[in-house]
Parts: sequence; C-alpha cells; structure tokens
Amino acid sequence: ALCAAGRSAAEVRIVDADTVWVTVDLDFGCLFSAELRLARINAPEMNTPEGERARQELVRLLYEGPATFEIDVYGREKYGRYLADLIRTDKSVGHVGAVLNVNDWLVSGGFAKYV
Repeated sequence: ALCAAGRSAAEVRIVDADTVWVTVDLDFGCLFSAELRLARINAPEMNTPEGERARQELVRLLYEGPATFEIDVYGREKYGRYLADLIRTDKSVGHVGAVLNVNDWLVSGGFAKYV
C-alpha cells in the first residue's frame, strides 16, 4: 500500500505513467483523495506504444509484491495536481536494502524523461 505520513492508501489508481490517484485513509472514517503528478518527469502519452510500456512498468513498480511507499510532495502544478516523488521503501524489486525513487527509476529505464 502507498503510505503518506504513516497512513496506508485505501486505493491507488494509475491514470498514466506519470499520474496516479491515491486515496489515503486518515482514520475515523475520513478519506483523502488526491491526484499525484510524478515530479520532474514526463512519460509518453498513453495512445502510443511507448506510453503503454511506461504505464505497465509503473503498474509493476506499484503492485509487485507487498509494497510500501512514501510520498514526497513539492506543491501543486497548474492543473491542481500534487507534484510528488514516489519512494518505494520496502526491500523488493531487486533493490534489497535500498529505497527506490519511482520517478528516477522510470527515467533510468527509458520509460520517461526529466523535464
């Protein structure tokens, strides 16, 4: 599950390879939903083969194995989405003992570019 400030996500929905919707359970029946735009990167559009491959890599990174994430938010962009880094903090996806910045991973794998 994605975590923000120690909270678990009740739902994560991938929009495309650089945008996700996350709903965080704040306890006491209170849920907070937000659209996150992965900061500093741009992935190909979904109507291209490259965009679909990038989206599939994000699916793998978010849903493979039990996953724990931190969300580092930098503010909002002109469309109101939160600009954020997703940091995978568990010890899977071939990074035993290390954290994985999902944004940087997508760039290093050729799935996105820095902007």
